[in-house]
Amino acid sequence: TILRDSQRLVEKFHDTSRFSMHQVALAPCSPFSVTTDLLKQSAVLARSMGVRLHTHLCETKDEERFTLEAVGMRPLAYMESCGWLGEDVWYAHGIHFNDQELRLLAQTGTGVAHCPVSNMKLASGVCRVPDMLALGMPVGLAVDGSASNDCSNLLAEIRAAYLLHRLTYSAKAPTGYDLLKMATMGSARLLGRQDEIGSGPVSAERGPAGAGRGQTGPRLYAGNRWLCPPGGAGDGQRPGGGGARPCAGYGRGTNPRPGPAAGGRDAAKSGISMKQPGTARRTRLLVICVQSGPRRGRTCRSRRR
Repeated sequence: TILRDSQRLVEKFHDTSRFSMHQVALAPCSPFSVTTDLLKQSAVLARSMGVRLHTHLCETKDEERFTLEAVGMRPLAYMESCGWLGEDVWYAHGIHFNDQELRLLAQTGTGVAHCPVSNMKLASGVCRVPDMLALGMPVGLAVDGSASNDCSNLLAEIRAAYLLHRLTYSAKAPTGYDLLKMATMGSARLLGRQDEIGSGPVSAERGPAGAGRGQTGPRLYAGNRWLCPPGGAGDGQRPGGGGARPCAGYGRGTNPRPGPAAGGRDAAKSGISMKQPGTARRTRLLVICVQSGPRRGRTCRSRRR
């Protein structure tokens, strides 16, 4: 049976170790494609084995009409009757929840994975993301299935979500940074993995090549350099500073933007002062980047002096 095979797969593949790349969730497709008994038994099995529950819910008005006609309940009330509420449950889409249902989701910690490209392609509607965020609901970003998305590009999904909500909610729309947090920390929360993925400090020993050595806050790569948060603890930061600024560091992680130079080539030099951890000595790091032409990649070299 489906349940027996689900148990076998969880036992064989579900890895609970930190940073595991193999974790299993039980995910019947939708409330209109499986039986009530399977939904209930899936919830029991998932909780007995310590795995999460996922399905697609409130994606279309057709689904709402189906559950009202079949079981006399709206989709969320039906799922609640099957045991599908809680911090171990997340739904894809969640477009057609009403105010009372959003409050229930927030109170129970039940999450929603927002799929804007799919929702636009299928003309399903617009998820009430601003209201969900205001209530403190777990909200992540997702791409749905390939048949209703075409490219499954999460970076493109962030941009689509930003534009969709600007069009729909204007000034109340989530900012670009809000959507970046949804795609990273929000999605990690949906998976119950917010303590290990989605965000975190960068160690002095194992940051990406040359980006913010000793930095203890989150960083973003923008344009051609790593940006550290204002007032961060990394080298080159001053507490109480303004917006994000380039992290101090070494190597290609601090590439400056090349400027014009002689001979039809673009070149730039950047000197970065860096204090070595555990010492009072400062070194000077010279980063040189050269770009040979519009279609050629930029190469960088660095040396201490």
